[in-house]
Amino acid sequence: KKMAEKAGRNSEDLFIAGLYHDIGKISVSYKILEKPAKLSDEEYAIMKKHVYFSYLILLPYKDENWFLPAVRHHERLDGYGYPFRLKGEEMTLEDKIIQVADVFSALLEERPYRPANTVEKALSMVREEVKKKKLSQEAFELLESSLEDFDLSSIEVGREIRKEIRTFVNRVVEKFGDYVL
Repeated sequence: KKMAEKAGRNSEDLFIAGLYHDIGKISVSYKILEKPAKLSDEEYAIMKKHVYFSYLILLPYKDENWFLPAVRHHERLDGYGYPFRLKGEEMTLEDKIIQVADVFSALLEERPYRPANTVEKALSMVREEVKKKKLSQEAFELLESSLEDFDLSSIEVGREIRKEIRTFVNRVVEKFGDYVL
């Protein structure tokens, strides 16, 4: 939201895009989402389909300003993103903001296959993607300037909440796995 504000864009639209961008993950097996190791090529192909399902789920809202940034969050400037393989000039600044924010937030989160990164490490990793011309320099600069005003303690609160959710979901799967998976 802060990145959009700094860019003079509609922060509410990008906030909504951020909320809905991964809704298609409801189509992906929990075993794949929470696999504690590298995904196989087949599992990765299944995981990538979440964007198509996000697109289908959100299609009734295609005229909303947040729709395209939500379903383009895995596109990359070099055209090797998915699902549409768009190149930089085919995307809006809003698309690029969501892409940078999504990568940055994913790097801050603990995953079953790796620990959470520090803010500094996550920024460094995103910077490398910018240098490789995969992510937008302008959107990255918006991220950096947004962090100057951001209360970083909220990141830790978010980590704790995600741990509690993961623990709860693991208990549900343990008890009802035959129905959930």
